Amino acid sequence: NIDSRGQYGVSGSWDGSLRVWDLARGTTLHVLRPHPEALRCDIESSAISPDGRYAIAALSLIEENPRREYGRIQIWQAQDGMLVLDTEYEGAGSAHVAFATNEKAIACHGAGYVDVYDVRSATSKRLMLDEQIIERIAVNASGTLIAGITNPGCVVWQLSDGSRVSAVQFDGTRVCSFSPD
Repeated sequence: NIDSRGQYGVSGSWDGSLRVWDLARGTTLHVLRPHPEALRCDIESSAISPDGRYAIAALSLIEENPRREYGRIQIWQAQDGMLVLDTEYEGAGSAHVAFATNEKAIACHGAGYVDVYDVRSATSKRLMLDEQIIERIAVNASGTLIAGITNPGCVVWQLSDGSRVSAVQFDGTRVCSFSPD
């Protein structure tokens, strides 16, 4: 995922690390270890805010003693690597993350709900959707709509209240997106 100016990017790795990239210089700005004490930490999804100030990651974790599988959402300041928000989510299923605005991050969970995080105030609200999201998500340029891949196809919802806007049925898709305009 790349910020709107093309200056910074973020990527998640199989080794559980989250990398913040300085694309202008072609170097790694930070290598973050979201949960180093876990037996296994998979970065399920990651994104960077449009202005490049924040990075968000959805983690799937396994701890050994006692054995426990669960998920976490973490938001970091991209420039200094400081953790801003760290919250556990229900179940170990995957979550998909994105930014709706510079300071509004979202996490869509397969169970059919979206958590909307206000990064500045460290608060969140939950929206219940009428469908389970099984694959990737997208947010429109104005940050008002969210699209997600569901079992029957692609569904678009209002980010303000979770109400359905439209749905397109088709098989075999794994990615959805919005036009920039």
